[in-house]
Amino acid sequence: MKYRPWTPVHLAKPNNAAAHGNRGRALLLLERAADALASNERALFLDPRLVECWTNKGNTLLQLHRPEEALACYEPLVGYEARGH
Repeated sequence: MKYRPWTPVHLAKPNNAAAHGNRGRALLLLERAADALASNERALFLDPRLVECWTNKGNTLLQLHRPEEALACYEPLVGYEARGH
């Protein structure tokens, strides 16, 4: 794909985890939870260390009424900052 200024980053750079994560956050704010979940899952596939994406995925799953799956996203993050990250 040829890059143009109006090309969405997640399409121009499909392996950019942060771009997919940012897209997921924006889609969640637009109440497009299913699309947000797909973007967050892509971001985490590319870089599972992205803490914000785990949080966003959990928030998205809550919006989709899937609390058990959401909890599984949050549990590894408990104490994350305390561990020096």
